[in-house]
Amino acid sequence: MVPAVHISHHADNGPRFATLQPNAPDDHSCAISQSVPDTTLTANTRLVQLDVVVTDHRGNSVTDLKKEDFTILEDGQPQQIASFSFQQPKPVDAGTPPSQPPPLPRGVYSNRITAVPSRSAMTVILLDALNTPVTDEIYARNQVLRYLQTHQGGESTAIYALTSRLLLLQSFTSDPELLRNSLEKKLPQQSQVLNEQTQNGDILGPDELVASLDKFEREGLAPRDGLRAHITLDAMNAIARSLSAYPGRKNLIWVSASFPVVNVFTGDLPSFFDQTWVTQEFQRTATLLTDSQISVYPVDARGLAPAMMDAQSTGKASNGRLKTGAQFSRDLTNFSFALSGSFEAMNQIASSTGGKAYYNRNDLDQAIALSIADGSTYYTVAYYPSNKDWDGKFRKVDVKVDRAGTSTHYRHGYVATDPMALAHRSREATIKEIATALGDPLPSTMITIFGQAYKLPSGAKVRNLTTTPATTIVLQSSGDKKAHPRLAERQEIGVRFVVDTSEVTLLKRGNEQHLSLDFAIAAFGGDKVVRQTIQTLEGDPTPATVDRMRKDGGMVFNTSVSVPKGKNYRLRLLVHDNQSGKIGTVDIPIDDKTPTLKQ
Repeated sequence: MVPAVHISHHADNGPRFATLQPNAPDDHSCAISQSVPDTTLTANTRLVQLDVVVTDHRGNSVTDLKKEDFTILEDGQPQQIASFSFQQPKPVDAGTPPSQPPPLPRGVYSNRITAVPSRSAMTVILLDALNTPVTDEIYARNQVLRYLQTHQGGESTAIYALTSRLLLLQSFTSDPELLRNSLEKKLPQQSQVLNEQTQNGDILGPDELVASLDKFEREGLAPRDGLRAHITLDAMNAIARSLSAYPGRKNLIWVSASFPVVNVFTGDLPSFFDQTWVTQEFQRTATLLTDSQISVYPVDARGLAPAMMDAQSTGKASNGRLKTGAQFSRDLTNFSFALSGSFEAMNQIASSTGGKAYYNRNDLDQAIALSIADGSTYYTVAYYPSNKDWDGKFRKVDVKVDRAGTSTHYRHGYVATDPMALAHRSREATIKEIATALGDPLPSTMITIFGQAYKLPSGAKVRNLTTTPATTIVLQSSGDKKAHPRLAERQEIGVRFVVDTSEVTLLKRGNEQHLSLDFAIAAFGGDKVVRQTIQTLEGDPTPATVDRMRKDGGMVFNTSVSVPKGKNYRLRLLVHDNQSGKIGTVDIPIDDKTPTLKQ
């Protein structure tokens, strides 16, 4: 007889973890569990939260303002402040260590966050090698090391690097030695897609010919800019999803020498370049960052603004001839335009997320210190917009402070996206987002999930305990029966999801509430995906089920994935809320320690 997988629960009040019990009776009590009415989303509810940094004329933080001192305008219309708070760094030795959640049972993995002690806002330093020439990267790396040697003290900091993919060098810690060691191990490397300044050689010929060759080269390099924009924005999205569950403000210090979205602000785009895509993706990334309460502080790795002419300049054009006065004037105009466009891009990125840009300065270590100080003392002001027409347009936000001589910075607007728009977007867009998150180097914490995996005996099947049937879609498979005809060469892995449904959206449809979740699994053998599937769970929970949601510790979903035998794997489990766009992921190793379900 083929064993069925049944769920039994521990008696504590935390998340309910499963034990394996073959041949147990059916039990649908775990179909959909633990959600509260506050998670029900309606079209007229959206909280806009702003972190406002206020300084005096000397640049010092202003710390004694009250709610009554703030006025918020959205598109010129006053808004009623719904919540107000003030945050500032704590003394290094203040308070007791934060409490930690209870340890997970053996074999259970989760993306839940643990408390990270920090005297100020959490900080991520992102060293961008993708968009930085190697000489500037070396200088920036040394400046970050200098900051860690002289300034770091008590802040919880993580270090990431961006090459052709996002790398985690050091997770959050307040230990400067750990941070320095992680950075010292990361050697600078040349970006393979960065468009460096090049010459067409000493081509003798008319100026018109050389100008045409230069234009042809720029058009040919444009796809590289598009690729860098893709990689950079995907990295920002991954960071936003990863830090979502951490409370409070997070400062993302982005150390880079160029910004691939610069053309969005300068308009200097080839005719075939998809400007609409870049603009939409940038807005989406800015929204993800602000929803996760992340402010971006761009720091220009080039130091002082580079000059068009230096000691190595010959004064010659690409054709080997001396430049004319008109050519010098044109080149100077183009150079100034590109440089100012780069600075404008930095300012736009910072403005969109409530950060501040630092450029045209050599003391990058001080710029990092100023970014952290700036992002650690702030007021959080939130309001529900009076305009309930979610038309997808940008809304300008102004914050005024009733205190003479003060300066403020904050994010200056948001895109009024319909909260229900995600529930109606194309399936193709959803699957693309899921596939991207499955390959992210960092786990997503937007939805808390717990996972278990176990090996099934030959021929065993997993019975799904949900009350609503799920539809299975195979996205990718390099190990199906055609490639591996003998069943004995394959191993079926049972997988159990437990989802914290207090973080899942229920949309009202008349008198009913609708739930729509995707459960995805990617099996990795090294860096190669050997199996990738999605199952969709969708339905309208009854009032009795909703009541059960308040009592149970989580929604249980059982499934399985088939992989070739004889190897170790990493499973990435993913839950995607189709109605809010939230994602949760967790990784589970499959190796000799993975238990086998006994018949």
